[in-house]
Amino acid sequence: MNLLEVMAALYDSEINCGMASFWDAGFEVWLGDETNGKSAVRSFDPDEFDEAGKWLHEAALEYYPESEYAKGGNSEKTNRKKGRERKAYPPEDPR
Repeated sequence: MNLLEVMAALYDSEINCGMASFWDAGFEVWLGDETNGKSAVRSFDPDEFDEAGKWLHEAALEYYPESEYAKGGNSEKTNRKKGRERKAYPPEDPR
């Protein structure tokens, strides 16, 4: 299961999640956020992106069984359309 697709679908269903990488130690994926608390957290090796996607999907179904995500999601992806314009970093050279 594609980690990016799962994260985008969770975002569309208003479920917070995240990922952080740690050089030479893999990466960590979580469901929830710092403000409201993380429901589930797991570390993965660098070559386990597909496994991380599957784990995040299963965690979302377990912790948010009544969510739009668990019910099949919202195909219109309305929440991302509401988001503000994202700026690229580092900023482009204006020259």
